Amino acid sequence: MEFCLLTGLRQSEALGLTWEHCDRSRGVIRIEETKSGRRREVPLVDESDAVLVRRGPQASGFVFGTSSWTGLT
Repeated sequence: MEFCLLTGLRQSEALGLTWEHCDRSRGVIRIEETKSGRRREVPLVDESDAVLVRRGPQASGFVFGTSSWTGLT
């Protein structure tokens, strides 16, 4: 998954990402539930922001349309 490579997000973080946690105006993604249990912000570089632009808001609310890895093809 290109987005994970560009941002350093874990698979579960990327799949659980919702549009409300993407703050493109500030250039960050807010991850509320991390492996360590602490909230963190991940900076968006131009390439990762471009992935978000291509995805556009999904009806499900999830950036990648699903919270399941098997749902991505």
